Amino acid sequence: MNYFLSLFAAVMAGFLLLSCGGSTSSESSAPAAAEESGVAVNADSVVAAVDLLRRTAEASTTSGVEIPTDSLREKIRQKWARIHFYSDNGQVVRIKTYPHESISKRTEEFYFENGQLVLAVIEDDGSASRGEESINKMYYYNNGKPVREVGSTSEGEYTIKESDAEELLQEAREYLDIIARQPK
Repeated sequence: MNYFLSLFAAVMAGFLLLSCGGSTSSESSAPAAAEESGVAVNADSVVAAVDLLRRTAEASTTSGVEIPTDSLREKIRQKWARIHFYSDNGQVVRIKTYPHESISKRTEEFYFENGQLVLAVIEDDGSASRGEESINKMYYYNNGKPVREVGSTSEGEYTIKESDAEELLQEAREYLDIIARQPK
């Protein structure tokens, strides 16, 4: 019996090491991994899944609900002229904010899965035709925590400024609250 238990433990340890990139140290040698409750999260897998979700959300949500910002709190009114909310099956999957045209062209876009922020996209010229080259920064999230930041060079940055990622996360939550308070 002890032999089978030991064999099972060895096999499970082997699977765990393979899924973590084979590293046996407690520090990840691959910068693409983030810690989540003591379990390594493969940031590359998160990014691939979120990119697929983003493409799907953009293709399936062509028209959204526009909410003007004139009745929202002052910071939002000053920063944004309008906010578009896109839903799929009754759940918000995408939010895009548009600036006052006389002030800026920068837009922010948020993508959600099951009510959780999974991606924030910053475009310095959100009025330009959409393409990967128009995206300036992308913040990827997993379970409410930032896992990767990608700049306009398409190279991942692994030392995410917590303040930027956290600020975007707070904005996304506030926008979800705004749409939830809207009359149905």
